[in-house]
Amino acid sequence: MGKFESILTTTGDAVLQKRAKNLADATQETFEDEKRNIEKRMRNIDNEIVSMEDLSVRSTQALVVGENLDTEAWVRKRINLALERRDLEIELKVINGLITEYFAEDQTDEIA
Repeated sequence: MGKFESILTTTGDAVLQKRAKNLADATQETFEDEKRNIEKRMRNIDNEIVSMEDLSVRSTQALVVGENLDTEAWVRKRINLALERRDLEIELKVINGLITEYFAEDQTDEIA
């Protein structure tokens, strides 16, 4: 039997399983992409915080630490970064939970 004939005689269950597997893989990849995106945003926030906290003297001639620092803007931005990072941590936790719920191998085949 040739490949084309084999395709024509493939039963509905086999085709359904192939489609389900492809759709499940695509969905899991989308979850993983979103997870990586959030992790990248968290790293960017961490890097921004490190930069913000670097208030050291910029040259050997400078005698002023944190020169031209707008403390109100600095505090506002630092709070916003902390809140944004906390929100991303929550989002990441939810995504990890959903990945485990829907794609863990040890899950039963039951649909709740």
